[in-house]
Amino acid sequence: LNAAQDRLNGAPQGVHAHPRLVAAILENGSWSDDRTIQVFWGGLLAASCSEDGSDDGNIIFAKLLGQLTSLQAHVLAHACPTCKKSLSNLGLITPDGSLAIEMNELMSISQSSDVHRLDRELDNLRDLGLIHGGIHLGSSEIDITPTSLALNLYARCHGHKGPPGDFFGVKPA
Repeated sequence: LNAAQDRLNGAPQGVHAHPRLVAAILENGSWSDDRTIQVFWGGLLAASCSEDGSDDGNIIFAKLLGQLTSLQAHVLAHACPTCKKSLSNLGLITPDGSLAIEMNELMSISQSSDVHRLDRELDNLRDLGLIHGGIHLGSSEIDITPTSLALNLYARCHGHKGPPGDFFGVKPA
């Protein structure tokens, strides 16, 4: 709640979120002691607030965020701001190229040296539709390129209500 309040400073008085979103965010967000996940939940709550509180569009992001482990959140917290991005001709954000890192960097970002867990966690991020790649046999680089969905999730989890291209500062080509 504190993270959401920080992002709502300067917002009009009386803004509130859809009750369904508030319930999901409070229920799921209160279970994690990981600071990155707490910030994500707070940002999502802030992005969900409006004057009439009728918008339930962030439910998909609450569901996705509720499925993330702290390790996965740390990977996304690195991949989303780091990858190159562009806008489609419709103005939709997309990764521009791939984001590959070495295993030792992944271990540092994720705070885990368990290769088997890292492989499972990246497989799950791919299954959730949040990254394109993962660990590939025969390669020393790990593809952690976020998907467009992940970029949208990341922007919302930082309290951004508008187009994600605006959040990331990506301009049309």
